Amino acid sequence: MHFYRKAFQLNQEHQKQKSRAEIEAIPFTGGQHWVIEELSSSHPHYWNGIEFFPMQKKLDLASLEQIISCLLEHHEALRIQVVFQEGKWHQIITELDEDALPLIWICLSDFADQEQKTLIEQISIEVQNEINTLKHLLLQFIYFDLGIEKPGLLLRIINHFISDDYSNSVLSDDFRIAYQDISQGKKPHLPDKTTSFRELAQRITSYINSPEVKKEIDEYWLTLPWAEVRPIPLDIPEGRIIDKKSLTYGYGTKASSRRVEVALNIQNTKTLLTRALDANTQIMDLLLTAISRAFRLWTGSPLFYILVQDHDRITMFEDIDLTRTVGYIAQARHILLDLGDSDSPVIALQLVKEQLRRIPNRGLTLNWLLRRGDNLPVRDELKCVPWADVHLNYRGRIISTSNEPLPFEPDIGHILVSEPLSPRNHPLTCDAAIIQGELRLTWEYSKDVHKRDTIEKLAENCMQILQILIEYCASIRKK
Repeated sequence: MHFYRKAFQLNQEHQKQKSRAEIEAIPFTGGQHWVIEELSSSHPHYWNGIEFFPMQKKLDLASLEQIISCLLEHHEALRIQVVFQEGKWHQIITELDEDALPLIWICLSDFADQEQKTLIEQISIEVQNEINTLKHLLLQFIYFDLGIEKPGLLLRIINHFISDDYSNSVLSDDFRIAYQDISQGKKPHLPDKTTSFRELAQRITSYINSPEVKKEIDEYWLTLPWAEVRPIPLDIPEGRIIDKKSLTYGYGTKASSRRVEVALNIQNTKTLLTRALDANTQIMDLLLTAISRAFRLWTGSPLFYILVQDHDRITMFEDIDLTRTVGYIAQARHILLDLGDSDSPVIALQLVKEQLRRIPNRGLTLNWLLRRGDNLPVRDELKCVPWADVHLNYRGRIISTSNEPLPFEPDIGHILVSEPLSPRNHPLTCDAAIIQGELRLTWEYSKDVHKRDTIEKLAENCMQILQILIEYCASIRKK
């Protein structure tokens, strides 16, 4: 096995020379703050994304370096470095160094197919372990030359700290654009840049210290009945743990996680997308109504508090365009719903829609305040806000990014490095996405705090209510 490497090494002396003000120039986003929380437990958990790119034709080393250099120059978040200094995490954006690109070139032409697969998996794990030391850039490209008769295979490993699902799609698109240009003998030319990651982080920090936010806190967030919010029931209360280092609660460990998946069939999903939605009814309205109603059947409480992961690029800042901005920009929306005494899913839908429309900045501001990117403490008046037990991650429609077959079928779950003893942040998470024409809801729980029967009943009730709502919305569209 032969390999060539341009591994980025942070110049420690240069780092020491940076002033404190310079290091703190780039605040964290709320999502990055969450990653820091993951790193602050007794068993730190690192989140990496992996994507394989089959090459239609072989690339030479110089061409691949040109593509990667173009991506790093275009997207500053790819050059983020994190440092732990004076008891706090900081992030800086390094300058592009053409002589130190995050690229490894490996020739596996002398190995049989199964040996190649084994080596690719082993190398990907080793590289993740290196990225997770946080001493280098938080991404790495690895090109595998598999022999004369096979196309090359490019592997991209990127830490969640510098990229989210939307950003990964932008990077994949930009890589293919640059690859196509290079293949045609052209200089890579990417779509125009949008607002920089740095500017977005700074604008959020500036906004949360503005008079407008103080007004939002007083007139909305502090008027909500936080004292009446109750934790969801745990089948096994003793399964809840306290992390000794971060002193935060965990709901079982990553190793104890189990999943229950339910799905709308293709026909019902098509009805949802083509007949049930309009300008006044969005898919999130239906999802949150179905989920909150299902929880009411379980807990008996009309109040439902949930954290919703938002992957879109909608922003309250009119002069900011994030459509092609790369970074961990996905934000969590805090949503507290009150279904009152309604027993009808249809009435509940109207209540949910009205309450969602009243939330300032769609609920993002509260997350900015509770997970401040400027390292300042949370405001005293917001300490009454409880932890959200339920987390919803809606990924939208997932479309395969490549029709090209891979030389082998990678087991991503096997390749991804994980920390099994890391504590779970929430008792329940729901991952929703439209995959192969079906809306799928995957409920993840810990067997240490919940029984499978409990979660299966919750998931089934949620799907039944969602179907009722779809039929109702589709029927009124006919009139």
